[in-house]
Amino acid sequence: MVDTQLVRSSLVALALDMLASGIEISWAMAQRIQQHVAAACALPWPVPSEAIVALILPALRQVLDSSQRLSTGNSKKSVLVGALFVPVVINFGNELRKHDYLTQRCLLDILMVTFYKQDVKVVELAALGTLQTVADFVALSGSTENRLLAIQILQTAISRIDTHSFLRVSPSIFAVIATAYIEQLVQNGDSAIVEQCRSLLRTMIRSFGHLGLFIQVFKNDSMNHSWTNAKSQTSLALQTLVTEETGTTILDTIFTDLADVLKKDPSGLQHVLDSLAGFVAKLESDLSEAASDHFNTMLTRVSKHIAEWDAGSFAPESILATCRSLLDRVPPASVEVSRSTAWKGLMIDAFRLYYIRPPLY
Repeated sequence: MVDTQLVRSSLVALALDMLASGIEISWAMAQRIQQHVAAACALPWPVPSEAIVALILPALRQVLDSSQRLSTGNSKKSVLVGALFVPVVINFGNELRKHDYLTQRCLLDILMVTFYKQDVKVVELAALGTLQTVADFVALSGSTENRLLAIQILQTAISRIDTHSFLRVSPSIFAVIATAYIEQLVQNGDSAIVEQCRSLLRTMIRSFGHLGLFIQVFKNDSMNHSWTNAKSQTSLALQTLVTEETGTTILDTIFTDLADVLKKDPSGLQHVLDSLAGFVAKLESDLSEAASDHFNTMLTRVSKHIAEWDAGSFAPESILATCRSLLDRVPPASVEVSRSTAWKGLMIDAFRLYYIRPPLY
């Protein structure tokens, strides 16, 4: 009996090999081939899927990595031959948990070459969703080699995708990688995973730290954890990164970003302040002058806003706790004594608003 899936996969793989080798073909015919490949690789894959894995996936990786170009019919415009198949493979991340080590490796190789060599802007939403899936894969137990490759895919995507587009998923990816990082540290896990997670987190801080990353990270973290407990893996990861660095780059970046919380997300102020309190409670590093200035800027803006709010609309416990923790971490008094005065002034305003000001009926 003829194995129709095997025959179909063989023909599809042959067509992909021909395209990757640079065979002359019309744009219309190339689109027909793309349609056949998309149909053959449509998710979910049939069971068994050995023909797809053994024949089509290697051919797809080869064509995506090919430098051959196709004319689109307009003599002045051409595209990489692999661009035709980006929509076909962009959701392959959803298959990672369903297959064995070797198939996972093949899927990750395809995603790596896709993000490195192809333009994924035409499938941007799907690409961002795939990156979130890849981050989730890093947090799973399994092959160290495959998890390291998944981290490399995220690193590559940061450098290849538009920064403001990636920013949409950077807070959730940051939280997942931070959790994986802490779990590996606590469990004395693989040192390569620890180092690459640390490197990825630092890359994300450099790339997105001044663009609202921490506003959203702290907001999401507060919605998942109470600032009065120590269960937040994200805060613990940040504390660890701050302790490990020789300078004050991370703290400077955090407070620079949070200084804009009232500009970018006023509704999330309480969540951000709650999470910030949990983060600084166990902070062991001193603030630089720059970080102290940015925190002072944030407090000044917060103070102006809470003075206009109704009584009871703002709970000051977290910001008061933050001030108490950071007052011990500011630079020496010779730097700028008035900074501590400003902080104490905010604490008094918050206390008066919440505890003294009569409610409005």
